[in-house]
Amino acid sequence: VSTQSTGSSGINAEYGHLQHYYITNLIEMDISREFGDDTTPRNGLKHPTASFFHVLFRTLAIVVYLFCSLFGGGFTLTFVLVVILLAADFWTVKNVTGRLLVGLRWWNKVNEDGSTEWVYESRKEDASVYHSETENRLFLDCYVLSVH
Repeated sequence: VSTQSTGSSGINAEYGHLQHYYITNLIEMDISREFGDDTTPRNGLKHPTASFFHVLFRTLAIVVYLFCSLFGGGFTLTFVLVVILLAADFWTVKNVTGRLLVGLRWWNKVNEDGSTEWVYESRKEDASVYHSETENRLFLDCYVLSVH
């Protein structure tokens, strides 16, 4: 039995190939250097997109919590929207902005005997002069302002 591919699946295959190529290159770039080993001095925002989303999800969660009921949203809608926004914020902080803005990453490792171990990494002490003080302040100020 032979199948013919349509134009749409050809586009999907091409897109899948490009996506695989892009992700593979990102992984190779990340593996090719030690975590936190950066040698270029930084001023201002080195990662403006990551900084934007770091602020966006947390701010939107607070705004939705405060003003959703004014626009006809009941408790359930407000709760669902806030939980989704905070989940997006958590994922962004854990997987993107924590690593890019302040040099922190962590994960849970399962050992062969079934026990779990939390692994925490931070950037190297001597690499701190090469990271943006503006991004450090943004990361920490967003956390402090959203908690208090």
